[in-house]
Amino acid sequence: MEIQRSKEIVYPAGKPKAREAMRKTLDLFDGKNWGGRLEIFSDIPIAKGMASSTADIAAASLATALALGKEVAPDHISSIALSIEPTDGIMYEGIVLYDHLKRGLVEKLGLSPPVSIIILEPEERLETMVYNNGRPAYGEVEELLFERAVEIIRKGLKERDGQAIGQVATMSATINQKYLAKPLFEPVLNLAQVRGALGVNVAHSGTVMGILCDPEKTETAELLTDLYHLLPPGVKVRWKKLVGGGARVGW
Repeated sequence: MEIQRSKEIVYPAGKPKAREAMRKTLDLFDGKNWGGRLEIFSDIPIAKGMASSTADIAAASLATALALGKEVAPDHISSIALSIEPTDGIMYEGIVLYDHLKRGLVEKLGLSPPVSIIILEPEERLETMVYNNGRPAYGEVEELLFERAVEIIRKGLKERDGQAIGQVATMSATINQKYLAKPLFEPVLNLAQVRGALGVNVAHSGTVMGILCDPEKTETAELLTDLYHLLPPGVKVRWKKLVGGGARVGW
């Protein structure tokens, strides 16, 4: 990141949202006559529903503020992100309840207990903005289920209960099958249940799935073997630890 006395912003190909975030952050700090050079290094898969654009936007905003000798609050990053596209609440610490279309932060829910995730990444992609522009609204039944899910996750995070996280993730993923079905949902869910996983989660505006695991209780080795036989060619499998959000300098 470099700040220059020029309105021009040089940015990586294919990253116009990050460029816009830099511009809006400069404007936030009265830097309308400033520009600069933006570089991005990320290994987050693009157009898979893993918040790659939100990560770019949050990082660009934070880096711009730092280059100006300023601090940018998560609320400001959230506002900038929402002004660019439907977004995610990863700019906030911990786990949050977040309106990805309009309101932004609704509630800070807490920190995650020890949970690992087996990520299933297919080759197919889905552009977030295209999907959200044509997506139907949830019905009354779905809204009631989500209200119940929020009650469960509040209690679960307070008690550091991984089972509650898995239950709510599975509820949400099941509802999403009506709106953006994952072809492997049923067989993956069955495997997760057989091998003692906490539950499954899905990208609601993307193509990835995940299996939430308790490192001490899930039959992880057996589950990975089962997935090897189940998954079609081209599906990548990654094993990661669940962490809370928050834009950070360094990692």
